[in-house]
Amino acid sequence: MKRDLKQLRQTWSKMEQEKARLLQGMTFEEGAKEYLSLAKEGEVHLLATEKLFRPEREKYLTELQEKLRKFGLWWQKQNGIKPESKPL
Repeated sequence: MKRDLKQLRQTWSKMEQEKARLLQGMTFEEGAKEYLSLAKEGEVHLLATEKLFRPEREKYLTELQEKLRKFGLWWQKQNGIKPESKPL
């Protein structure tokens, strides 16, 4: 069993190295096509789990929005820009 796990880890590591090599050799266009292909495949799973994970996703997006708002204010301050009175 231990030997099987070691072999599995080695095989997985080789696969990850090959994946990295292939990704590095992609052009921007190839990378964009690959990303869109994966996004399309993921959409099916996202829709299938929508009801189950919606509250968690909404909470995450709300937190992300707040972090981006704070970052925007910080960036404006760093660049000597008067912060807008309206939220970003």
